[in-house]
Amino acid sequence: MVVIGVQHNELIVKRVRDGRETTLSRSETESTHPFLKIKVSNGCMLTFFHSPDGKSWYRVNDTPLDGSFLVRWDRVARPGLIHRGRTNEPAVFNYFNLNHIH
Repeated sequence: MVVIGVQHNELIVKRVRDGRETTLSRSETESTHPFLKIKVSNGCMLTFFHSPDGKSWYRVNDTPLDGSFLVRWDRVARPGLIHRGRTNEPAVFNYFNLNHIH
């Protein structure tokens, strides 16, 4: 699994591979509810972005992450939303959009 998320005022990109969790990047954000985006190139190269307003996007990682190790469901890897934390503190997702660009 590869994820981007917000914890306190930090954008965090993590990878879970072979049962081990690794933090790939941490950066501060002024927005407590930023827009997050993942761009997938060549079917497995992942570039992460964040935006305070959904209009101006900023790269999180300079070099795309190779996601070819991800387990595929059927024929392709599938994106999703996850909440990790206390069950009495649920996550709130205000918006989710998935675009397929040819």
